[in-house]
Amino acid sequence: MEENKQKRIKKTKSARSLTEDILNLILKLCLIVIAFWLLFQFVFGLKKVDELGMSPNIKPEDIMMYYRLDKDYSILDPVVIKVNDEIQVRRVVAKAGDTVEVTEQGLLVNGSLQTGLEKDFVTGETLPFKEGVTYPLTLKKGELFVMADNREKAIDSRMYGPIKEEDTLGKIMWDLRRRNL
Repeated sequence: MEENKQKRIKKTKSARSLTEDILNLILKLCLIVIAFWLLFQFVFGLKKVDELGMSPNIKPEDIMMYYRLDKDYSILDPVVIKVNDEIQVRRVVAKAGDTVEVTEQGLLVNGSLQTGLEKDFVTGETLPFKEGVTYPLTLKKGELFVMADNREKAIDSRMYGPIKEEDTLGKIMWDLRRRNL
């Protein structure tokens, strides 16, 4: 009889231990999901590219992962921006204090023609739009001038003017080439 009692106690402890293990596993999984949600809500972001504006460097269907916390952009950084309730991927070509001009020759920043930019990233001619920004344009503190790599097929700061750093969502840090999957 004593032996049966000990067996029942072991079974009860074993069942309780298994239940506790399952609950602990569910709790840990929930905490991991919450941690990832918080990371992608406040630190990182994902954006699927829907347009040809950055082609051929960044193509439609690519998925961009961007970092939200660092707003100290450098020239040529690809960034995710929000303009007129539309999210776009563009490249920083000028920062606060720079004077920008787009002429028939191309993009001039502080009086210098940006030919290095043209050969490394840009496709198409860099021409001013008929409507849009009036040049020359000097950027104020907290402003960026952004342009698409595919200059002939995209709307950028030539049309809507400089953007505020606060309208940037973040700097692109990773590109998943989804079109080949």
